[in-house]
Amino acid sequence: MLGLTGVIIGLLSIILLVRIRVDYGVAMIVGSLIVALTSQFTPNQLIESTVNTLIDPSTIDLIVLVIFINMIGVGMKETGQIDKVLDGFRSLMSRRGTIGAIPAIFGLLPMPGGALMSAPVMEPEADRLNSTNEEKTVINFWFRHFFFFIFPFSPDLVLAARLGEVSLYQLILIQIPVALLALIVGYLFYIRPLEKGEIEGDKGYLNGTWTVIYGLAPILIAITLYGITDISLRFFVPLAFLLLVLQNIERLKTKKTIMIMKQGFPPNLVLAVFGIMFFREVLTESGSLEIVVELSRTIGIPIELIVLLIPFIMGVVTGIGMAAIGISFPLILPFIPEVQPIHISMLFVSCFLGYLASPVHLCLVVTREYFDSDLFKNLIEIAKPISILLLYNLIIVILFI
Repeated sequence: MLGLTGVIIGLLSIILLVRIRVDYGVAMIVGSLIVALTSQFTPNQLIESTVNTLIDPSTIDLIVLVIFINMIGVGMKETGQIDKVLDGFRSLMSRRGTIGAIPAIFGLLPMPGGALMSAPVMEPEADRLNSTNEEKTVINFWFRHFFFFIFPFSPDLVLAARLGEVSLYQLILIQIPVALLALIVGYLFYIRPLEKGEIEGDKGYLNGTWTVIYGLAPILIAITLYGITDISLRFFVPLAFLLLVLQNIERLKTKKTIMIMKQGFPPNLVLAVFGIMFFREVLTESGSLEIVVELSRTIGIPIELIVLLIPFIMGVVTGIGMAAIGISFPLILPFIPEVQPIHISMLFVSCFLGYLASPVHLCLVVTREYFDSDLFKNLIEIAKPISILLLYNLIIVILFI
């Protein structure tokens, strides 16, 4: 029970430290140490957790991804490719629609921290609508993720289907309604309140579409290669950066390319990635998360609430969708009689909503850092659509369990 208390204190400490402008990575490490201390880690256990985090392939993947995502963002800005993409979008939809479409398009590249890539692209359009930093943050964050309920290249969705032993596309079909609901509530809460603006581009529909595709080609190629191979995404994101350089080879000299790479290297985000993965490692080793399920069973909490709340809590605490799924599914599935695809969907939706609501969600971290917005205000705004989606999932749970 002391370890569970430590998890709560650790999370609250992270939120407090970030709110007073302590670096996110530092805040995560402090929160991790609080959990370790209350879980009575020995010095050797703490050292082992640190080493395990550093050599974990997931940590290495994340660091590589975050570094090259940032470099691509800087590169697109420095070469003017962002402006070309925006010109294409302006020929296809209103300014208000554009700032929602941009993170959704970039969301097709399902990588942790990928919201950092869309942030600089949608920022100029958001500025023209006089959006606050908090509005930019939640729009970029929410519209990047709503599609992941049905996106077949989403690692979270693939993992859920595998652990639940159901067809990926069967799971996608079941979740089309929740994806549509996520789009609708995101529009109502975040896009509709903005000025509409007009379609301002002069390229026409076909030229506008081609401009967007060409401008995003490095990213779209990376998505395609990742989708048709079993190769890790960390190899395709550097490739996307290389393709961006080749697209602009005539104006990018060696000196400017090196400048972009230096400017794009984000030490604060690298530290944040380590902090998040260290937090996950300490949580796993402490056994605190298993205590939540066992305690729920002991005090007689109905299975409906366990299915709804435990995965959600795992998502909030870990801030990593795959971690929440990997922990929740093995713990809860044995208690569901005759598991059906709809049950896998219930668990996935609960995990994913907790992941979206988490203050340690990497996409929220990097978007908040980029726009320098208020974390507490961000979380309050994000809670609005999440509460509606939780209600939807509660209805599904009541109907099918």
